[in-house]
This record gives sequence, C-alpha cells and structure tokens, in this order.
Amino acid sequence: MKKNSKTVIKVSSLSKSFVIPRQKIESVRGALFNLGRKKEFDRFDALKNVSFEVKQGEFLGIIGNNGSGKSTLLKILAGIYAADAGKVQVDGKISPFLELGVGFNPELTARENIYLNGVVLGLSRKQVKERFAEIIRFSELERFVDTKLKNYSSGMYVRLAFSVAIQVEANILLMDEVLAVGDVNFQAKCFEVFRKLKRDGKTIVFVSHSMSNVQEFCDRVILLDKGEKLLEGGPYKVINKYEELSRQSEEKRRKSEPVKVEIKKKLSGRKKPSIEKIEVLNAENKRQSVFERGEKMIVRIHYKNPSLEKILNFGCAFFDAASEAQICGNNTFFDKYNIKPQKEAYVDLVFEKLGLNKGEFFVGCSVFGALTRDVFDFRKDNNTIKVYPLDDRLGVVYLDHEWRS
Repeated sequence: MKKNSKTVIKVSSLSKSFVIPRQKIESVRGALFNLGRKKEFDRFDALKNVSFEVKQGEFLGIIGNNGSGKSTLLKILAGIYAADAGKVQVDGKISPFLELGVGFNPELTARENIYLNGVVLGLSRKQVKERFAEIIRFSELERFVDTKLKNYSSGMYVRLAFSVAIQVEANILLMDEVLAVGDVNFQAKCFEVFRKLKRDGKTIVFVSHSMSNVQEFCDRVILLDKGEKLLEGGPYKVINKYEELSRQSEEKRRKSEPVKVEIKKKLSGRKKPSIEKIEVLNAENKRQSVFERGEKMIVRIHYKNPSLEKILNFGCAFFDAASEAQICGNNTFFDKYNIKPQKEAYVDLVFEKLGLNKGEFFVGCSVFGALTRDVFDFRKDNNTIKVYPLDDRLGVVYLDHEWRS
C-alpha cells in the first residue's frame, strides 16, 4: 500500500525539559543531612521547538546521537510524557514499541504473561486466545511456555515481548531500537515483520542507531541534535549529515584527550634499527584520527638506524580494535621499494583513497632486514583511528572496482 497525503501525526513547536538535581544523595544519612537545605537543579532541554508532520503509510526515521531527544520525542507521541510547550495531533490508534516487556511479571509463566501483557496492550482476552499459538510459534518458546519468566534469559524475554507486541492492531507504530532483539535468526524474522508492516501501509516512526536499517526502511528521516531538528529529508542526505556530525564530535573528543605515548626501554649498546613514532596524518600532513572512506591518509613511520644497516624494509598493517585481527597490510619488501640508509628519518605509506569501511582500527608497523623474518622492531600506534563510510556497504575493506558489460 502506498502512502497518501493524509496527515496522521502533526507536531508543532514541541519543547520538553527536565530538571536534574545537582546534589547526588546515595544514603539515608545523606538525605537527613540535606533536610532543610535549598535544593539546586540544572535544566536539561531535551526538545526545543521541534515541528514536523507524518503522512499516512509513511515510514519516518528519527536519528541523532545519544541525548539528542529521540526517545523523549517518541514518549511524548505515545502519551507517556507531557510536553512543556507545543502541540501534538494524532489521527489514529498508536501502538508504542518503546520498552519491550514492560508490565511482565517475572513470577508468572510465559502463558500467564501473554494474557496479562496482551490485555495491557489493548487486546481482549478472546483476541489473545485466538493469537496465542501464533505468539508462541513466532517467539520459538514452545518448550518454555509454562516456565516462569524469572528463569528466562534476556534473549528469550525480549523475543516473547516482541511476539506479543506485534499482535496489537494499530495503524501508527512507534518503534525505539526494536530490531536489536534476540539472536541473528530472530532478528531476520523481525525484519520480515517490518517489511510486511510497510507493505500493509502502516505509519511507522522509527528510532535507531543502525544507519543500514534506517536506509533500508525509511522514506524520510529527521536528524535531531541537542534537542533541535537539524535536518529533514531523504535517508541518504540526512544519514550523511549525521555521519559528518559524528566524525566532527569524535575528532573533537579525541583532540581534547592527552596523546598516549608508548615508552620504550632503551637497551644499552643497542645498535639495531628501531621505530620511534607512528603518526596518522591527513592530506594536509596534520594528525587525524577520524576519516571517511576514500579520504587520503598517510601513515608516517619515524625510525632510527644507528648502525646504518644497508637493507631496511618497513611493514604497516591495520588491525581491528576489538578483536585485534589483522585486516590488511603492506610492506616495502613485496612492493620493491628501496630505502636509502640514514641514521634518522621517516617513511610514509600513502593511501590516496582509504579503502577501509566503517570501523575502529589501530596501526602496527615493523622494520626488518633483507628477509621478512629478520624483524628488528615492531610497534603499534596506541591511538585508534575511526573510519566512517560514505554509504552503507558491508564488510571491513572496500576494494576499488568497476562494472562492465
């Protein structure tokens, strides 16, 4: 079903703030000590003058960094929070998928909780009875239907909650990170539910940190930043702006942190070549730690060669920051690049178009002799680099290519 021109959600000049106490009271003694004292609060503006409309059958994405106001906005649309200012008009029945499993009783069995939660979500007991078998089948919990929820794993818990929630008949759905549910196989089933909801013309407001999900499902996207609507438009345009903001924020954070320096113990009388420092630079030869795929990157290896070894080779590899698995590597030996003997210098490995996809990596460099096994020194850069993609390609490495027919 295609979306039409009917507006089902209209948000006008919406604002919401919270007060946060400055004093942190963690004990009864602390509470007694502060009796009679004037309490001081800070004001946090979660939403500031936000306006937008959603058409019937539209799949609208809401994205932004943590603290940008996404979840607050959904809770106001769901009627959980009241706005401080502005107006929300909704034409239709809303089903909120905000905190799956709220209302479940861990002391009751799955069977009992299905009836309890179904009624809380607006289903009659007759409707729950008619859909009970489908709920259990979808959740894949047939063997545990009469087990108390307190004995469920967290994955089983959210699978049951999602399976009940999708039974609610509503034409407007509010979803907050609901695809991060269960294991990979169950998530695939959730994707199919999403696609069916979209085909059926449901109106969906979707909050997610997964840009690939936003790209796949959303017709239009709103970017929130510090409570304000920063941009609204097609997924590709808005996601690119979000990634740009994320890069700027990450670069600013890293620049404010002290640079980690690896202290190496110098051995007396050591004459072997050594790596003194590794720098990751941009096209302007300035240190940088956040890059776009396709951007120019230079890895500069500073070294010393006190004994003036005649044959020197250098290697450089990228490692995944989490697993420490090597992603790719290059060296001067295989590339047949000769190094002129000098006591102290640097060598650059230049990537005119960086071929790494989105991820966090660290660089490891080595200096060796005539053979790759003759390693004089190895050093890794303690400061990881982050790479953001220009699009949602999968995998770790981008291979330059062209299509022909």
